[in-house]
Amino acid sequence: EFFASKSNEDLVVLRALECHSDREDFVAGRFADWVAQLAVRLGILVDRSREAALARFLRMISVNAHTVPRIRGAMLFFWLSMFSHSCSPNATYSSDQAADASGKSAPGASETGECVAKPRALRDIEAGEVISMGYLSLSMLLAAAPP
Repeated sequence: EFFASKSNEDLVVLRALECHSDREDFVAGRFADWVAQLAVRLGILVDRSREAALARFLRMISVNAHTVPRIRGAMLFFWLSMFSHSCSPNATYSSDQAADASGKSAPGASETGECVAKPRALRDIEAGEVISMGYLSLSMLLAAAPP
């Protein structure tokens, strides 16, 4: 609803941030552009006019997707992608099956694979401190820590 109520002019800055726009120094973005071009060339994307939209979508995935081991894949969680990044984060997230208000699995959630992401503090966070998450998984961050 929030985005639907905004004009294109209001969303220009956010759109550029969510996918690094068309910055040449964004390697994953160049790769996304190449994949979109390849999809057109191979006939996977039949409507050539949608190439830019596919490239933008792939850029958004590369910047905002979060791994979800339960599905052995990645998902986009709107609010989770708004957290700041840090190599020494003070928060992480867990992805759980969608639940109703009573805490029980939401009807149909297991069939549809719906997940919710819940931010979790890794340590006490001071009032006014920026909440940050890492781009790497916690296991990767911990593996790189000195003994």
